[in-house]
Order: sequence, then C-alpha cells, then structure tokens
Amino acid sequence: MSLPLIFLCCFATSFFGPPNGSEAGGVDSVVSEIQGLREELAFHDYLYFQQNKPRISDAAYDRLRQKLEQLESRFPELAAGTVAGSPPIGDDRTPGSLDGPHIVPMLSLRKGYSLADLLEFNDSLAEELGESLLDCWVEPKVDGMAVSMVYENGCLKRILSRGDGATGQDLTDQLAGLPELPLFLGPDLDPGESSVNGAVIEIRGELYVTWEAFEQVNGEQTRKGEDVYATPRSMAVGLARGGSLAPDREIPLRWVAFGWGAWEGPGPIPVDYSAFRDWCRERGLPVLPQGRMIKGMEELNEEVRVQEHAAIDWPFAADGLVIKINRTRDRILLGSTSSAPRWAIAYKFAPPEEITRLEGVEWQVGGTGRITPVALLEPVQIDGRTISRANLHNAGCIRDSGYRIGDLVRVQLAGQVIPQLAGPIEQEGRDELEPVPVPESCPACSGALLSGPDGRMLSCPKEACPGRID
Repeated sequence: MSLPLIFLCCFATSFFGPPNGSEAGGVDSVVSEIQGLREELAFHDYLYFQQNKPRISDAAYDRLRQKLEQLESRFPELAAGTVAGSPPIGDDRTPGSLDGPHIVPMLSLRKGYSLADLLEFNDSLAEELGESLLDCWVEPKVDGMAVSMVYENGCLKRILSRGDGATGQDLTDQLAGLPELPLFLGPDLDPGESSVNGAVIEIRGELYVTWEAFEQVNGEQTRKGEDVYATPRSMAVGLARGGSLAPDREIPLRWVAFGWGAWEGPGPIPVDYSAFRDWCRERGLPVLPQGRMIKGMEELNEEVRVQEHAAIDWPFAADGLVIKINRTRDRILLGSTSSAPRWAIAYKFAPPEEITRLEGVEWQVGGTGRITPVALLEPVQIDGRTISRANLHNAGCIRDSGYRIGDLVRVQLAGQVIPQLAGPIEQEGRDELEPVPVPESCPACSGALLSGPDGRMLSCPKEACPGRID
C-alpha cells in the first residue's frame, strides 16, 4: 500500500471510528474507492491533456468525477487537496511549464445531459431571480481548448490555458501570432490614456480546428508516417503546445471569444452578453455566429432541437450547447460554486449510437504499463464509418457493466470521433454467455500485474515489457 493511501486509511479510521455496516466494506473501503477514483481520473487527465489520446468520453469522465464528488461530499476530510499525495484532477498544464495566475478564476461548467436537467437549471434560477422567463444565450459548445487572453492597457500581454482554474499554462509565445487574435484592442482605446486607468481585461475563449483542417493535418501526418490526432480537440491542444507541422506551414488554429474574467476598465463592464458580443466585434475578436438569445424554457427547448439538427453542418466539432444567463447583474447575483458558475450550464449532445455484437476482448499494454481492454465488435456503420473496435476503458468498467462475450452492445461515437461501448442490452439467454475474462498476468510478457486500490486499473510494472516498448 502506498504511503498516501496508508495515511488516508489511518486518518479516516481515527476520525470516523471503525468501519460499520452502513458503508459497504466500511471506511477503509470508502478510502480505497476514493483513492482509486482519483488515480483513474488523474490517468485520464494525463491521456487527455498531455498525450492528446483520450480513451473515454466526456460523459464517462463526468460520471467518474460525479461519483468522486459524491463520496467526498459525504467525507469532506478526504476531499481532494486536503490529504498529502492526492493526485490533482482536471489540470491541463504540462509538468514544468511556464505558468501564470488568472485574475478571476477560470472555472469549468456544470453539465446537463437531458431536457430535464435544463428544466431544473431554468426553474431554479428563475425562482431565485424572481423571473418568470429567463433571458439566456444559447451557443455551440466548441470542442477545443479553453484559453484566457490577458490585455493590459489595451495590449495583449499573455495567453493562459485554464490549468487548474487558478493558474494556467503560459501559451503566449506559441499563440500570439494567430491572425484572429488582435495584439491591441482598438479602435477606441488609446494606449497612453488607458495606462492611466491601469486597464486589465481577461477575454475567455476557445481554441479549435475546423473539420477541414483536422482532415488536412491528419492527412499530412499519415503521409509522413507520424501519429494522427484522435479528435479535433486533441489536435487543437497539440498545435497550441507546439505540435509537429512544417516550419513554413501556418498553424490552422482558430479561436472564438465566449466571455470575460477580470474587467478593470477602461469603460464599464458589459451590461449583458449581447453587449459583450458587440464589443468583441468592434475590436476584431471573433464570436460564434450560431449564437442566439432566447427567453424562457419553451424557446430553449425549441432552440436545443434546432441546434442539434444544425450541428452536423457546423464547420467545427461541438459536443453540445452552452446556455448562459444574459444580464451581467444576474450573473453577479447568482455567483459561482468552487468549480463552476451558477449562471451557465453545458448541455451535452447524445453521441451517435448503433447496436452490434461483442465478439471478444483484446487486452493491450500501453507505454506507461496500463492494461487496457479493447472490444472486438461485429462491424457496424455509424455516421458513415465502419466500427469494429471500441474502448472498454479498464477492468472496473467491464466489472461494473457485466459485459459477456456475445452480448448485444450499444456503440457510441464519443465527441463524434471515438468509438465507445455504452452498455450491454438484456436479451434472452444472456446468462448463459461467458463473462469477459480479466487477465491474471500481463498479456505481453506474462509477468505479474499490479492492481489499483479498488481493482479497476491493471498495469505491468516491468519497464522491459515488450508491450510497453512497442
């Protein structure tokens, strides 16, 4: 058992007393589950932010994080960050990178996956604001990399990633030359005059690549014999951090403004999001043309329906919509939690899905030694693609879902790109099918495996394992 985990177990037992029957397995089991979830989330953060090779969908990641947050809300003394050795969760910074602080924290968004979630968002805020119909903006949730452009006295000074929300990675050198990113916020700002006021403005936005650029760059990577990017989002992150392109090739990154953080003059803070969009256009900052103002839940339902149908024609990847309160005074009144503004929600589209048969499972060894199961499927067409393999994430996911060889399974394209299984379908005779076997030794070197605290993650510790070397 690792030292951090020993400390967690001792601390939990001393604080809460000995395990009891109300908790499955007692407090030690809860501590183990929390630690296992943190390690699993940290691993997927590593794949997502550092390797640009996500293996699970945003929805699957969100479910893991929600499970962790539920446990930590019941056991606040074991919450992430309060115990030495806790892996950081959700931090997009590269280890050893040059960092910079956000003046106003750069928070993530709460997620909604159904119209019922949007109804709860609308009704709760309408009641709190004393409004019968809320004024909201609805915009595509562009699937890229969130960044913050810091302007001091009208001049671009630095560009930061979201990082951990308080501190971001400095990307100024890599991104300051983007054509759509003005170095000065004209036309009505005088650098000399605004310097008297000490003006500082944080413009929040999203870096992305178009579908056309995604296909072109991956085509070049293939011709050069290099790895291709899994998704447009992973390409945006890779290129933002200095991805491989010919020196004379213009980096095909685009960006769009979606809000602000600090606003310390010159001039008053925008009275609403509509005014902010106008302010951006006047200064050459791009905003999404697909955005629309709506009033009340009836219009919101209709706009969601329209946008879901329109998404197939958008020139960029988008995994949903962002709904945000229009008036700035209402945003200030509603405030934020420690992780997300209360005045906004991200509605996630349901990914394209088909049904096929699980024919087998192949266990692979990654470069870090992690053992990952891959589903072997009866080929099926989804959005014009033939899918015969899909991620199964880890041994814990197989155990939780109870997959069996020969199962009928739902296959989804997470983020419109990554094939993932979304669970088995009950059918007559399913109990007679063989459960998916979990390896007891490394599939590449036959050596002993290591298991995480809750048995979800398996890994081969041998650095010389041929699976790790490949």
